[in-house]
Amino acid sequence: MIEIILAVLFLILCLILIKRDIRTSFYFLVFCSLLLHKEVFSIYKWDLLPVRILMFSYLLMSVWFLYQEFRQNRLRNIKAYFKDPFLIFLVVLALIRGISIINSKNLAASIFLYSFFVTVVFLCFYLFVYFKNNQLGINKIIDFFTYCAFVLSVLGFFQMLLYFKTGIIVGALWNVPNNLPRVGTTFWDVNHYAALLAAFLPILGVKLLYSKNFKEALLRVAMIISMTASLFLTSSRTAWIMAFVSLLGFICILLVRKFGFRSILGVIICLILICVPLVREYNIKSSPFRAEIKQFFHYRLDSFASHIMLLTGTYQVFEKYPIIGGGYGSFFEHFSTTSIAPTFFGRDPAALNTRVPAHTIWGELMAETGSLGLIAFIGLTGVLIGVLIFAVSKASTRQELLTVTAMLATLMGWLIAGVFYSYNAEFFWIILILYYLYGLNIVARNYSYMDILRFFVTSKKFYALLIGILGLVLIFVGLGTNHLIPWDEAIYAKIAKNMVISGDYISQTWKEGIVWYEKPPLYMWLMALFMNIGGFTSLMARLPSALFGLGTVYITYLFGKKLFGKTVGFLSGLALLTNIHFLYYSRASMLDVTSTFFILASIYAYYLAYEVKSRSIIRFLIIGMLIGTSAMVKGVVGLFPLGVLAIFELVTALYNKSFHVKRVLLSWIVMLVGILLISLPWHWVMFNKYGVAFLGNYFGYHVWDRATAAIEDKGRPFWWYLIVMKVSMRLWFLAFLPGLVIFARELWKKSAKHLLLVVWFVLVFSLFSLAKSKLAWYVIPMYPATSIIAALFLSEFFNFIYSLVIKKHYFVAKSLFMFGVLCVSLFYLFSIRELAYTSDLTGSQSRLMQLKNQKFGVDQKLFADRIELPLVLFYNEGPYEILDFNPDRDGQLPFPTYKERTVLLTKKGRFGQKVSGFTYEPVVVQEDGDWVLWYFESPYEQDKDRASYLRKEQARLQELVLSGDKSYFQQYQDVAKELFEIDLRITESRN
Repeated sequence: MIEIILAVLFLILCLILIKRDIRTSFYFLVFCSLLLHKEVFSIYKWDLLPVRILMFSYLLMSVWFLYQEFRQNRLRNIKAYFKDPFLIFLVVLALIRGISIINSKNLAASIFLYSFFVTVVFLCFYLFVYFKNNQLGINKIIDFFTYCAFVLSVLGFFQMLLYFKTGIIVGALWNVPNNLPRVGTTFWDVNHYAALLAAFLPILGVKLLYSKNFKEALLRVAMIISMTASLFLTSSRTAWIMAFVSLLGFICILLVRKFGFRSILGVIICLILICVPLVREYNIKSSPFRAEIKQFFHYRLDSFASHIMLLTGTYQVFEKYPIIGGGYGSFFEHFSTTSIAPTFFGRDPAALNTRVPAHTIWGELMAETGSLGLIAFIGLTGVLIGVLIFAVSKASTRQELLTVTAMLATLMGWLIAGVFYSYNAEFFWIILILYYLYGLNIVARNYSYMDILRFFVTSKKFYALLIGILGLVLIFVGLGTNHLIPWDEAIYAKIAKNMVISGDYISQTWKEGIVWYEKPPLYMWLMALFMNIGGFTSLMARLPSALFGLGTVYITYLFGKKLFGKTVGFLSGLALLTNIHFLYYSRASMLDVTSTFFILASIYAYYLAYEVKSRSIIRFLIIGMLIGTSAMVKGVVGLFPLGVLAIFELVTALYNKSFHVKRVLLSWIVMLVGILLISLPWHWVMFNKYGVAFLGNYFGYHVWDRATAAIEDKGRPFWWYLIVMKVSMRLWFLAFLPGLVIFARELWKKSAKHLLLVVWFVLVFSLFSLAKSKLAWYVIPMYPATSIIAALFLSEFFNFIYSLVIKKHYFVAKSLFMFGVLCVSLFYLFSIRELAYTSDLTGSQSRLMQLKNQKFGVDQKLFADRIELPLVLFYNEGPYEILDFNPDRDGQLPFPTYKERTVLLTKKGRFGQKVSGFTYEPVVVQEDGDWVLWYFESPYEQDKDRASYLRKEQARLQELVLSGDKSYFQQYQDVAKELFEIDLRITESRN
C-alpha cells in the first residue's frame, strides 16, 4: 500500500514538474532513464520504474493538451506535426503493434508492453515540439546525457572496488568465475548500459576536438578514458560490435564526403590486410593467439549459442505469422512452441520461468509484428538515417558535420548490433528522437522534406548502396550454414582442397591418382586461396561465387543505368538478385555465376567503348582478357561474348551501312590476343603434359558430346529453357514478356542498345536450347540481359501510369512505386524461399564424418552406407569404403585385424545390434538426423576389457579358494587360463 501511495505521489510530482518547467522535466527524464535496475528502483510492480511513471505523466499531459485544443477548435495546429515522416512512421508502428496483439498468447504482457510503447510515442511528440528548431537545447541535453554516462562509469569502478574488497554486490554486477565481473551500474541489463556508453563515446570524441579550454579538454579526456574502460568491463560483445561499427562508419562517412565512394575501397583493403593474417593465425590449432581468444570468450560460448537459437526462433515465429506477427510482447509464448525451443530450454531450463525476450531488434520485429511491423520500423529508421545523411552533406560548420556524422555512425552501429540484441528501453528512444531532431534542425534551415526525398530519388549513389546492401544480405547471410552437396559442389571443393594440400595447382584431381579434365581451374584456384585463409569449409568454397554474384548484380545495375537510367539500373539489379536460380547458384560453390560475371563485364566493357566510338587497343585488350578469364572459369561457354559482339557488330554495320574493316579487324585481333594471354598458358601446359587424353576429355566429351548427345540423363526438349526461365524469374517473367514487345518496337527503330541485349539473350537461349544436354544453370549467363529487359518494362509502365493518372508529386509517386516493387519482390522471394535457401541436405552425413575424423583420427577407415563419393572424399579424412550396408548380409564387412576398429556411418534404419561376422555388439558414437556413426571395438580393445574383468574375477575366486572353499578351484583355473591366453595375444601384438 505504501508503494502505491509513493507511485501516485511521484506521478503527481511529475505532472507538476512538466506543467511548470518542461525543460527541467526533460533533464529529469534523462536522469530517470538510467535508473533501470528493477531490484533497486521498481515501485510496487516489478516493471514499474520511475522513468515509466514520468513517461506516463507526459501521456496524461498530452491527453489534457489535446482536450484543450479540441475545446478551443485548434486541432488543425496538431495536424502540422503529422506531416513529419518520422512521427508518421512512429504512429504507424504503434498501430501495427496494437493490431498484432490479436495474435498474442499472453494478453496481459502484451497490453503492458504496448502501453509502454504508447508512452514512447507521446514522449517523442513532446520532445519533437520542444526541441524542433532548438539546437542549443539538444546540445545541452546530450551534454547532460554524456555527463550522466561518465558518472555511471565512475560508479562502476566503485562497484568493482567494493566487490573486490568486501564481496558485496551493489546494483548490477555480474560475477563471472575466473574472469573480471561484468559491470552494469544502475542498469538491469549490462548490455543496455554498454550500449549507452558506446552511443556517446563518438559524440564525446567530437566535443573533445572543440573544447573551449584546456580544463574542459582534460575533463573530456578523463570521461573518454573512464567510459571506454567501463565499456570494456561490461564484456558486452554487442556493444563492442556497436562501438567498432560506429568508429568504422564515422571514418567511412568522412572519407566519402571528402574523397567520394572510392575511398571505401581503401578501407576494405585495409580491413582485409588486417583480418586475413588474424584469421589464418586463428585457424592454426596450435596457435597461442587462438588459445587466448578461446580462453577469453570461453565463458560466453553458451550465451552466443543461445542468441543464435533465439534468432532461429524469431524466424520460425515469423514463418508462422508473416503478415502481422505473433503479437507485440508475446514472443516467449510463441517461441516456446517452435522446433528450436526444446534445445534452447534444454541448455537453460531457468529460461522457462523468466519469459526470455528475443534479444534482437530485428528478430523481435519480425516475430511479434511481422512484415508490416518490419516495414514500418525500416521506414522509421530510414527517415532518421536519410535526414542524418542529408545533414552530413549540408552541415554549415565543421563541428556540426562531425557531430551529425558521429550520430549517424552511432545509429548504424546500433542497428547492426541490434541483430544480436534488443534495445527496447527508454534511453534508446530518447536518443533516437534527439539525434533525428539534431539532423532535422540542420536541414530545416534551408531545405524541406521534399528536398530530402529528391536528393535520394535522384542520387545515383543511393541506388548503388541500396542494391549493394540487399545483395550482401540475400547472398551472404547463412552462406556457410549448409554443407556441400554432391556432385559438382563437393567435387570442385575437393579439387581445391587437394591443391592446397599437394601444392599442385595445374593438374586437377578429386579422385586420388586420376586427373580431372572437365573444367579449367580458375574457380578452383580462387577456392584454394580462400581455403588457405579460412580452412576447408563450405563457406570458403562458396565465397568466390558469392562475391562474383554480388559483383554481377552490381554490374547489371551499372549496365541498366548506362543504357536506360538509374531506375532501370536499380530494378535490373533487383530482378537479377531475386531471380531464384541466380540467387541459389550465387550461394553455391559452382562455376556458372562466376563465369556470368566475366561474360557480363566483357559485354559491359564493350558497350562503354561502343558508346564513345572507341577502338582503343587498351579497351579491347581488357575486353579480351575478361573473355579469357571467363573461359578460364568454364571453358568454351566463357567465349559466348565473342558471338554476341560479332553479331552485334555485323547488324549495326548493316544499320549504319558503314564498316571500317581495318579498325574492326585490328580491335578484334587485339581482343583475341587478350583472350589468349589469359586462357592459353594453362591449356598449353595441360596439352604438353597429357596430350590427346586432355583434348579428348576436355573438348571431345565435355563440349562436343554434351552439345550433340543427351549424356548423363540430361536430355530435354528444345523449349525446356522457357520453362526454366519462368520458374527462375517468377514475377519478373511477367514483366519480361511485354518487355520483349518494347524491344521489338525499338529494334524496328534500329536502336543499338536494345539490339545488344536482344542478341545476348537470343544467342545464349538458342545455343543452349539446340544443345542436347540441358541443365537449369547453363542459361544463367542470359539473366543479366533478361533482368534489364524486365526492368525497362516496369519503368515504362510507371511513366505511362504517371502521365495518364497521377500527373503530380513525381518524386513521391516514384518513391512509392520503387518501394512497392522492392517490398513485393522481397516478400514474394520470402514466400518461395525454400527454392533458393534449401535445407542442409547433407548436414548429418558431413557432421558425422567430421566427428569421425576427430574421434578416430585420419588413419581410421570409414565404411559409408550409400553416401555420394565426392562428399566422402571432401569431409572424410583417411581410407574409406562405400557400400550398400545390410546388417544381416554375410561378408560385406571384412573382419578387422587385431588392433583395427570397424567404423560405420549408416542410416538409422540400417543400424543393427547384431551384425553378421561380429560376435559382440557395436558402440554408438552419435546420432544426427536420420544418420548414426557407430563402430565395433577392435579385438584388442575387446581383449583389454575382458582381461580387466577376468582379473577382478580371478581375485574374487582366489579369495574364495584360499578361504577353504575348493568348489571354486576349477572355475579359478579356467579363468586363469583364459586370462593367460588374452595376455599372450596382447603381448604378441605389442611385439
